[in-house]
Amino acid sequence: MRWLERRSKLDVFALSLLALIPIVSADLKLGPYVSLSVLSLAPVFLVACFGGRLVAYTYAVIAGVCWFAADYQIFPRDTGPGVFIWAACSRIGAFVLMAEVSTFVRQLLKGQAALARTDGLTGLANHRALREQAARLLASAQRHASPISAAYIDCDNFKQINDADGHAAGDQVLKAVAGVLTNGTRPTDLSARVGGDEFVLLMPGTDRIGGRFAVARLQAELAKAMEGIGRKVTFSIGAATFDAPPSSVDELLARIDECQYRAKKSGKDRFVYHAAA
Repeated sequence: MRWLERRSKLDVFALSLLALIPIVSADLKLGPYVSLSVLSLAPVFLVACFGGRLVAYTYAVIAGVCWFAADYQIFPRDTGPGVFIWAACSRIGAFVLMAEVSTFVRQLLKGQAALARTDGLTGLANHRALREQAARLLASAQRHASPISAAYIDCDNFKQINDADGHAAGDQVLKAVAGVLTNGTRPTDLSARVGGDEFVLLMPGTDRIGGRFAVARLQAELAKAMEGIGRKVTFSIGAATFDAPPSSVDELLARIDECQYRAKKSGKDRFVYHAAA
């Protein structure tokens, strides 16, 4: 599936036609009483999943015409044109319907997969997605020998907000933090909500100078966002830059979590930064 997802729509369409040719050829050789047309439905699913609706419809029409051509030999010689038209339309329609159903199922599955990796409140990546994408970012950093910076953000005294003002107020704070992480970071960065009031930011290709600057700017943007919603919320942030990427996601998260803990213990509303060689 991953291999097919990397192929172009034209490649997927060509593969589906290559799968269709032997099926139609065998169907014609077997004669009018043995039909293999049902096997032609399998490539419809392939095209609909990886080629898109337009490509799937194109294949469906071609497959329907081939199916009709294979069955043409069973019609009596005195068959009227109306019967031929109906037969052709019904066969093409069956393939088009299969293409539409397959496209819908594929979109539904992709949507469910996205939901399984997205935090429902903030729209950021969840802990599962963080680990998956962080592993890829670390592998890329190791291949290219490039640095990676990361930050662990914790809302100070968040429980008091929920207790005093209700969960709606807490949700407002979390959404505001997510807004800062979404709008104030690069497209190549990865932001995730990993706990009730905890967030992680990964910044691939960011060195020590860039990492310190990014975290300081992030802290300022968070303070401005809290002022904008009228909430007196501060943040304890642990951050680190790894010149040599850590060997695992667990090691990276443990290092920045430790820095965040130190920031929390030393008075909150600050960030502790560590540069690892």
